[in-house]
Amino acid sequence: MAGLVTLQEVLRGLHRLGTGLPNVPVSEIMAISPVTGHPEDSVDQMRQAMTDNHITHLPVLENGRLVGILSFQDVAPSMVKDMVLENRMLKEYIKHWPDERRG
Repeated sequence: MAGLVTLQEVLRGLHRLGTGLPNVPVSEIMAISPVTGHPEDSVDQMRQAMTDNHITHLPVLENGRLVGILSFQDVAPSMVKDMVLENRMLKEYIKHWPDERRG
């Protein structure tokens, strides 16, 4: 994989190069050596790598070869599902909170 071009790189290129962007080689705007994941990484690990590095797309490499690209939209549903479960568990815990006034 030579690099990665996402909307982020296009917008940065547009900011830097203005209307000349359509005439430049992709190599001038692509992310070289982007953060990558591996097929055995968990969704949570990949989501964390994306969050920590402020990226929206994570190339997945196996033996140095590109096997897929994970987008934040791919991992967002699992994040929402986790938060819904945690919220439900907290509400249940609070609902059964011991009331010390009852003695």
